[in-house]
Amino acid sequence: MSEIRSRAEACMVLGLPATADEGMIKRAYKELSKRYHPDAQPNRELHWQYYDIVAAYEYLMDTQKQAMHVYQSVPKAPRVLGNDGGQSWMNQRKESEAAYAKWEKTKAQRKKEKEAALKERQKEIKQQRQYDEAMEQINAIRTARAIEAILELAKKK
Repeated sequence: MSEIRSRAEACMVLGLPATADEGMIKRAYKELSKRYHPDAQPNRELHWQYYDIVAAYEYLMDTQKQAMHVYQSVPKAPRVLGNDGGQSWMNQRKESEAAYAKWEKTKAQRKKEKEAALKERQKEIKQQRQYDEAMEQINAIRTARAIEAILELAKKK
């Protein structure tokens, strides 16, 4: 995790414009932290993003820290202009969103497979019940025929 040095950089991590207000920041933080939280994200390679999101949010909410960075030092030009740092943030975000979309697609596919397996199992259970009912009817008919045969033997004697 790299250190956040400017408001623009922190907003870029959260996917917001540099002019974002506090409400927008909180909404973006809430959404991204849910998405990339290590407990909710099965892809361990994306866990680092959660910590970057937290760092950006903390930076944006701490006005003293922002002021200290402004007066303490001037950030390097590539980071400010986005030639180096900005592009890597955007690329990382695109990659993570692609990985998240792939994970959601896999999750949906697994859900469909589970539903199909459940339907198949329900179908098997229904067929087994029908078979058991048919066997009960056959046994009832056999019992009735045996009773008829016994009664006919009793009549003959």
